[in-house]
Amino acid sequence: MRPRQQPTKLLGRGELIRFLIMIFLAAALCVVVFTNIFMLPGPNNSRFAPQGGGGGTVLVPKIHLDPKILAQIRDDKPRFRVQREPKPFEYILSQAAKLVPGALEYMGLPKNPLDYDAVLKNPKAFRGKPVWVRAQLLEDPLVIDVDTLPGVKDVRGKARDEKGRVYYFSMAQPPRKPLHKGDWVKIKGFFYKLWDPDARGGKVPYIVGYRLYRSWPRWKPVKELDRTLFPEIMDGSSLDPEITEPEAFYHFLSYVINLPKEKADPSKLPRLTALLLTKLRNDPAGTRGKLFHFYAKIIRDPQFLAMAENPLGLKWKTVLWAATTRPATVIRLIVPRRRTDLRREMEVEVIGCFLRNMEYQAADQKVGMASAPIFVSDWVRPHEVPVDTTLDTAKWVVAGILIAFILLLSAVSHFDRKRHLEAEKALARKRRERLARKGSTPSPGGEGSES
Repeated sequence: MRPRQQPTKLLGRGELIRFLIMIFLAAALCVVVFTNIFMLPGPNNSRFAPQGGGGGTVLVPKIHLDPKILAQIRDDKPRFRVQREPKPFEYILSQAAKLVPGALEYMGLPKNPLDYDAVLKNPKAFRGKPVWVRAQLLEDPLVIDVDTLPGVKDVRGKARDEKGRVYYFSMAQPPRKPLHKGDWVKIKGFFYKLWDPDARGGKVPYIVGYRLYRSWPRWKPVKELDRTLFPEIMDGSSLDPEITEPEAFYHFLSYVINLPKEKADPSKLPRLTALLLTKLRNDPAGTRGKLFHFYAKIIRDPQFLAMAENPLGLKWKTVLWAATTRPATVIRLIVPRRRTDLRREMEVEVIGCFLRNMEYQAADQKVGMASAPIFVSDWVRPHEVPVDTTLDTAKWVVAGILIAFILLLSAVSHFDRKRHLEAEKALARKRRERLARKGSTPSPGGEGSES
């Protein structure tokens, strides 16, 4: 009778243990590689980061002044200098009422103010062209309703520039904030004619535009901060300082732009520590205007904002939301120029002048309103942070050890399996030989035995 064959075991106890160990090591290797390559660090203080905002598109209307109507305007004779032709004037005023911010620039508003001498020599060359001047009001603007143009006003007045030259103006809308005699304004609009309402024979440029904008005479560089401006600074306001305290804000900008080298020495300035940040929040008036040196990481895309008319002649400012690392605090940086070299996630080194604190809506709704100090700085430099590779090196060493260990276990398992199969083959061969010898041996009482 053929003996019953025992089933062959696929995995012994030792092999099963080694297999489980290999699975565990492979999983650990995957975790190490994933955390080292794919898990990139996110921005600091994401819960306290400001909420993002979307941008918009400004549609500039097409405004074209009819040359036939412009040809009706006369300013080459004394009697025409006294008159203000009703139809051409109302036509230009109605077109000026359509102007939106940026429309005159789109239509070719020159960078330089109106050339006074050139317009006196040849006013027809400037008729209906976009022009601007900066001047000081000689009287309070007079607001008159225009019956033929619903919703349009005639804000009349006269002003004098820094060289003592006089201009007349009519604006289609009153200023957002009341303006009075002595205020500096920017008069933007279309050149209308040379006009002399006093009939003295003089020639004065007349500009028709949309609205008067407050302006400033050019300032000399600020070397030291004027503390008499500090009381107008509004701590805790969520609005831009250019809106709430423009004069003090421009004063701070001029100060950081013209900061002497001896004051802009990082080694001589205090570092922004946790104690100083607490003092900035609790006693902003006592620390206002002081310079600090610190490192920060930009946590949002930089905002490039056009500046209003200002005494420094600045066109752009860059607004940065950043986070200091030690201690971790969200701050707001205002740079008085367009810094396209700065980007999100960049580490920067800053020498900033503390202006005030501001309230802002944090990204985490549970946090609600948060407070951030505002620093004005013209000294913002990209900072290459030395990377500590110790942890990364340790991760790769562990990964290498795991890989070597897995390969070693695979080799041991392979040879152990091979040896096991060879042992089973040898055992089967011996069993067959034993059975063969047993079948060839004569049994007792068989053939050839005597009774």
